[in-house]
Amino acid sequence: MRERLRRYIDMAVDEDPDAILGRVEKLTRAMRPVRTKRRHARNLVALAREQDRANRPRDALVVLDEAVTLARRVDREGDVLARALAIQAVCRLRIDDNEGAIDVATEAIRLLEPLAARKPRPYAFYLRQARWALAMAHYDLDQLAEAVPALERYIPMVRAMPELRPWEEINMLAAALFDLDRAADALPHVVEVVRLLRPLTVTDPATHEAQLAEALAFEVNCRLHTGQWHEACDIAAESVAILRRLVDAGQDQYQEPLAKVSFNFAQVSGGEPEHFSEAIGIIRGLSDAQTPYLAGALYVSMRPLIDAGRDEEALTAGTEAAALYRRLAETDPDYYASLLALVLFELGRVGEPAERLANLEEAVRLWRVAASPEQSNFADILAAMLVDIASCLDEIGQDGRAAAQEAVELYREIVRNPPEDVYSDWYPERLAKAEALLRRLSG
Repeated sequence: MRERLRRYIDMAVDEDPDAILGRVEKLTRAMRPVRTKRRHARNLVALAREQDRANRPRDALVVLDEAVTLARRVDREGDVLARALAIQAVCRLRIDDNEGAIDVATEAIRLLEPLAARKPRPYAFYLRQARWALAMAHYDLDQLAEAVPALERYIPMVRAMPELRPWEEINMLAAALFDLDRAADALPHVVEVVRLLRPLTVTDPATHEAQLAEALAFEVNCRLHTGQWHEACDIAAESVAILRRLVDAGQDQYQEPLAKVSFNFAQVSGGEPEHFSEAIGIIRGLSDAQTPYLAGALYVSMRPLIDAGRDEEALTAGTEAAALYRRLAETDPDYYASLLALVLFELGRVGEPAERLANLEEAVRLWRVAASPEQSNFADILAAMLVDIASCLDEIGQDGRAAAQEAVELYREIVRNPPEDVYSDWYPERLAKAEALLRRLSG
């Protein structure tokens, strides 16, 4: 953010820092008494702006405190006060005083909006600064619900100013929307980022190619979350190709994005076992830090392998995934224990009956403890595990009625109060199958 802030303040002007410091000293010497206090306040604001441009935000804040105090007393029009507050908001952001930046930027925007409407120059510049500071402060504090409207008001002002690199702020808006579970709203912004970056990648690939690859990967993620799997396929392939080139060239910082998009590419390209095999191969070639993506790819590859009748390969993949998740759960049980339970659930569908039963029983124990009952699929997955346990117990000649009975009760509650998800129409059918199993086991 510091680099983006520096670019923003400098308005992409490559100016000699010594020249800026020279103006600071000149303005400092000029701070002698003037005929009006309002003019003195304006001089203080000019000094503070140059101090900030010289990377001295704390010095600027000292001057701005005096300017704001004076302007509140003598600035009837409010324009000097508004300028001082806009610069103050940016300076507070630069020293990580996000809460202070929010308060000051909010007041500055209130004063600047009518001024900029009457006279865009110079007030549009200060309004842009204040809006930017407000958006970034909310974003840094993870106050995304407040950051989104602030970014939405700021971005139109910079779309026509490529020197401010508007794609970065547009991408931030998309990220905030995505984190707020608004993938459909984020998608058009991500598409715009990709559109802006494509011509830049042609003229300056060294600078922009990686940005394009990550934007494409983000678009894939948005399309996955909005059910647009077919549209995501070619986009994912392009992102994988770029990121592989970068990683092969020794740019290890792109290993994690490559691991993520390789995993997503396997999903969107039809979910065939070969596609997962390719993704797993890519991730295996990366560092140990990408172990969670390797475990995830191995786990997700199991269902296509089982459906293709390749149970031995599914068992091998699941066994490795379970071992990786066990290791990860040692350091972060709250997150990885529930994922381990899902792998064990899948392992309960392949192998010898006794092994399947042991995996399923451990999956149920983990799921009851590690998964959150508030998540929409908690009861559905638990019921499905219990159905498989009941069937497995019956297969080896043991009584599975208790497991089947609990599964039926869970499904009945789901049908009475169905969660709002894409599977809601399936629950009555699942209940019917569980009831049929219970009747058969009850004789």
